[in-house]
Amino acid sequence: PLLGLVGPPEGPAAGEIVLGGRVPPPSCELGVEPGGATGGVAFLAAARDVAAGEALTRDVGLGPDELLLRHGLPTRNNAKDNVATITRVNKDDMLRWQLNAFKRTLGVKPAPATGDIVVRSYVRRGKKLKEAIDERLLFCTRVLSCEKEDEFAGGAAWLRGSDDAEVQGLGGLTPDLRRRCLTALKDAVGSTREAFQSTKEQDIEFITKLSGHRQVAAAFRLEKKRILDDVLVLLERISDREVERRAIKKQAAETGTSLPAAVTGVKTPRQTGFSGGSGSG
Repeated sequence: PLLGLVGPPEGPAAGEIVLGGRVPPPSCELGVEPGGATGGVAFLAAARDVAAGEALTRDVGLGPDELLLRHGLPTRNNAKDNVATITRVNKDDMLRWQLNAFKRTLGVKPAPATGDIVVRSYVRRGKKLKEAIDERLLFCTRVLSCEKEDEFAGGAAWLRGSDDAEVQGLGGLTPDLRRRCLTALKDAVGSTREAFQSTKEQDIEFITKLSGHRQVAAAFRLEKKRILDDVLVLLERISDREVERRAIKKQAAETGTSLPAAVTGVKTPRQTGFSGGSGSG
């Protein structure tokens, strides 16, 4: 009965959502002490200092979407939060090897009526491409950006359906293919962003003026849009680095100078004090 009274952390107030407030950390933690006829005894302990009159809460192990559906709680800056994306491509617009790659690696087939292939994936906040973009979306953009199967560099494990295939990101692709992939990723994330029927400014207004489940819905939408905007910023930053890298390579080729290690990835051997001469004896 006691555990039923200790719910998930309460959501931030409307103003905190607009300003970027976080869900307060849980005040309690659940533990199990082994022993007894039932095999163990559950107990609650304070996870932090608990103020007088503060609600007892605990981490119920739910993601942001489940917290909303089960408890009506919007979240902000939750590391587990993501936005679902859908990639839709018709089989008639694909090369044979691309279609086979989708079937073999992703386990998807064209719909009998339309011939469309639908791939569900997600994006989330991250400092690197592999952290922000789901592996399935990366795979789609890599395959669709390549005109020949041998251009799908670094994706051999994916095409074989290997269990130990790792997220390849943009590694192994030529500069032109990397640019195509980044453009395709920005289009995919951008189209998901445009699918919302309200703007961020409208959602902020809804949060401050509405109440109840309508306010919660607006806060939920607002956070999803913020995630997509952060991912788009990351993709733009990666694109800018690609442009800068190409400019440095072009300049080096024209001047005949060597490229810095930051561009080539090759580290210069560290100088030592050994001169190679013979010692005097």
